Amino acid sequence: WQDSDIQLLECHADFGTFTLSYGRETTTPISVDASVMDVTNALNALSSLEEGQDPSVSVSWTSGVDRVCVAAGNLIQVTFLQSFGDLPLIIPDGTELGQTSASDTPLITSQKVV
Repeated sequence: WQDSDIQLLECHADFGTFTLSYGRETTTPISVDASVMDVTNALNALSSLEEGQDPSVSVSWTSGVDRVCVAAGNLIQVTFLQSFGDLPLIIPDGTELGQTSASDTPLITSQKVV
């Protein structure tokens, strides 16, 4: 029995795009309006994740939220379906993200779920 590696992303933004890097590859820019399927497809397109049958990862997030990033923050869970053990962290780049409210800072982070 092998445990699937699970990573959590958190995105606080209401406009712009971000990318996710895994290994030496980076996704195409992902819009804050992206759906679960959009994010799943962007990650599964990375050849560094192709270790068998598709899909290599599954993506889910906060119930009732219909886009990957929201101003108050959205928790995004990425579960690796083909790779097991302690995998490299997905590295987000949110330099193109923004918040309409000047009092809110755009942010995207990643962490391992232990």
